Amino acid sequence: MGQLRVAVAGGTGRTGKEIVRYLNAEEGITVVGVVARTLAGKSMSVVLPDLGRDIPIFGDFAELCAVHPPHILVDFTTPQAAKQHFYQCLERRIHPIIGTTGFRDDELAEFATACSRAQLGGAVIPNFSIGALAMRQAVHAVAGLMQDVALLESYPRSKQEIPSGTSQRLASLLTAHRPELRREIPIHSVRLDGVLPQQEVRFGGEGETIVISHLVSDRGCFGRGVALAIKNIPRFAALVQDLEYLI
Repeated sequence: MGQLRVAVAGGTGRTGKEIVRYLNAEEGITVVGVVARTLAGKSMSVVLPDLGRDIPIFGDFAELCAVHPPHILVDFTTPQAAKQHFYQCLERRIHPIIGTTGFRDDELAEFATACSRAQLGGAVIPNFSIGALAMRQAVHAVAGLMQDVALLESYPRSKQEIPSGTSQRLASLLTAHRPELRREIPIHSVRLDGVLPQQEVRFGGEGETIVISHLVSDRGCFGRGVALAIKNIPRFAALVQDLEYLI
């Protein structure tokens, strides 16, 4: 496809602006615009003074598409906005890559059906960091060896979703791997000002425990996973829900 034209919805937010910063420096990707209610009509240089180029900010996705149609949309907004963007993308043959969390299982099933009908690749992934992927792989290796398991998560109060999409995805993977548990895997959530986002899986056995933990100290860590998803999503004609398939 050559140079990939990418738009970022929610690009002025805490995570979105770090994604824009990362993608702007990535070879093979051109960020053509940002969708955000705040600062519409201005440039991302207002948010990121060291960006080195002007990336326009649009108030809505349709307006961006009319001026700078992208191949791919990356979304870090809200569930309601992301859902609208997802279907707008399919209508325009644009690949949606959704990092927004908070979708119900039936909504994810609808996304999968829509992608299959359109024969167009899309992604809904709760965590784009490579560390989170490594954590899931480590959890998978340990899950069959220990009798008990619980999830712990810590986020700043600004994280409204409880539990987080990352923890829900981990619990789902553990449940699928350990159907004999016959109970819901507990997720203990902390929301506290000043803490860094952290996921922890604790396995318990007779006289021993194993702890697998992932701490995010810089939101820029999501950039690499997003870039890999952008470069690989054109190969798909269905919904992808695991970063492992996109790297």
